[in-house]
Amino acid sequence: LSSDGKQLEIYIKEQPAELPAKVRVTLSDAIRDRAGNRLEPYSWQFELGDWIPLAGVLNHDPAHDVYAVDLSWWNGPLVVWGEDDPDSSNRTVFAATWDDDASSWRPLGAHVDPSDLSTCNFPSLAVYDGAPWVAQQCTVRGRQRVLVAHWDGAAWENSDYLNHDQSAGAYTPLLAVGDSLYAVWREWNAQASRERIVWSYLSGADWTAGTQDAAENSNGYEIWSVAATGANLWAAFTDDPGSGNGAEVYQTSGGAWSRLGNGALDADGNPATVSSGVRLLVVAGKLYSSRTWPRPMDACWRW
Repeated sequence: LSSDGKQLEIYIKEQPAELPAKVRVTLSDAIRDRAGNRLEPYSWQFELGDWIPLAGVLNHDPAHDVYAVDLSWWNGPLVVWGEDDPDSSNRTVFAATWDDDASSWRPLGAHVDPSDLSTCNFPSLAVYDGAPWVAQQCTVRGRQRVLVAHWDGAAWENSDYLNHDQSAGAYTPLLAVGDSLYAVWREWNAQASRERIVWSYLSGADWTAGTQDAAENSNGYEIWSVAATGANLWAAFTDDPGSGNGAEVYQTSGGAWSRLGNGALDADGNPATVSSGVRLLVVAGKLYSSRTWPRPMDACWRW
């Protein structure tokens, strides 16, 4: 009950067995005002619906294709995406928040990426220390760079390039929040002609490179998901996805990475099955994983 006694908020503690579901609320005469007068019993009902569309298309331009959408919660739904302009062949990262009062999406800034860059894509979204953060892969003078932007209340502020090797290309960054804000991405090691998985963490206002690479391989990787809690960081990736290798999950607490389990995530009895779409989630200190592969099957695990 609100302090002025005019509004009542209803909280439903348990998820209904099925949706849509009808909810009936009854205020009985056991409720009294401060003078002891009983409330006249009153009852009403409402429906908890299934998925509810939120105002249709978010595209900055509905004629443009959209790639790599990510979603989080920051005082309501927050969405980031990479949008392709076919006229200029540029890709731009946009962000929008849901305005409940207006029942519409409100752009959060003109765009996330710096205006002097020709193309940015593959955004990853996280909310850290009360502010939205977006990691993105941007092409700068023909070379792939990783930047992270945060919303300062009025505009997006982009970091310097996070590449561990400024001469190397960096690809598909992902963010995760634990004791710090973590960023994980693929980076090409030109000297060794190998691809490696590297990471950095936010220390104060600066980004600091992680002490160990997660992995290094001449045939490449596909990073599917990262997750963090406390000082623990996990990364799920497929080693050489073109060869049919399975996805593995590695963990670090700031030092060397260690593999969880005896090998690849495998639920179909075929260790050579290609893993894809792996997702990690940490709830109450437990790590959960799901994966799919090129068959009508999926599987879930808990570590």
